[in-house]
Amino acid sequence: MSEKTLWDYLEPNERSCDNCGLGCGGCCVSYGKRPDNGEELCGLSTSETKKLFPNGCSDWRISMTAYCEIEEEKERNLKQGKDITTWKTKKQK
Repeated sequence: MSEKTLWDYLEPNERSCDNCGLGCGGCCVSYGKRPDNGEELCGLSTSETKKLFPNGCSDWRISMTAYCEIEEEKERNLKQGKDITTWKTKKQK
């Protein structure tokens, strides 16, 4: 099984501000632009960015929490003898 990069760890339809590592205290810290007016995203509330990018923007990177949850789920599956070569996250099933 090939290793995924950190930004490919979740399928695009699973990505959101909730599992992005570029959120800080309820604000977005990405360098992207808003699609509606071209202004910077940095400093925009995550509630607003969720409306603009329901599946994460092009700067999306997995958060440490989401990464750890995925790795822990994979480890549980391995311990149970499940084949993870075709492994999917809970949301992908």
